[in-house]
Amino acid sequence: MLNRWCNEIYDLNVAFSFMERIVQRSKIVKGGRGTKPKHSVSKYAIILVLKEMKNENLREAEFDLTKLVCKERVDHSVLSYWENKEEMSKIISKFIVIAGALLQRILSSEFSFLDSTKFRGWDVEEMKLIEVTVCNRICKETVYPVGISFLRENVVAPVKEAVPVGTGKMKADAWYDEKKTIKLLFDLGYIPIICPNKRRSSGYYRKKAREIYRLPENKLAYRQRWEEKAYLGV
Repeated sequence: MLNRWCNEIYDLNVAFSFMERIVQRSKIVKGGRGTKPKHSVSKYAIILVLKEMKNENLREAEFDLTKLVCKERVDHSVLSYWENKEEMSKIISKFIVIAGALLQRILSSEFSFLDSTKFRGWDVEEMKLIEVTVCNRICKETVYPVGISFLRENVVAPVKEAVPVGTGKMKADAWYDEKKTIKLLFDLGYIPIICPNKRRSSGYYRKKAREIYRLPENKLAYRQRWEEKAYLGV
């Protein structure tokens, strides 16, 4: 039993209260048809977010988090059901977007970083690869996400969903050296610093991005991106 003044308990309570305010203000969870669940969908979403924050599995979340959020124990099978619901990823994506916008008001931003990663899903039989595209803001000794997408249709679709309107430099690897994606980043207000793909050369916006990338300070900044990510632990 941890003391209530323990940093872990304090951080958990702060995160919980913060997410409750996000739900109340944004109304991102709307009611639908059919039988209503015992607890609101937003409660299950908050439990799943806190589970990832604490790097816990569903059984640990059942004993550790459900009483905090729902005031009673919720079986891990129920959490599993909601975790696998398609709309849950959309709700959690909205959590990240809203929380990122609030953080941006408080924290400065030196540049933005666009990247994607792949990992295996929980379905052992299918073993499908899940791809996540994340847009992060980087400031001094801090990194925070402002957008996320699970789309895989093409290069530009997840970028359109994950990247909000902004300013400053946006670093991305050669995967994002795609004409529609580069144009989108310019339209959203960014200065794209994208590593050129040697097999691609056409397009007005691509040529414009190449000119920006070739500047010595931008070339150096792009090469140092991995050191910055390693330092920040991302």
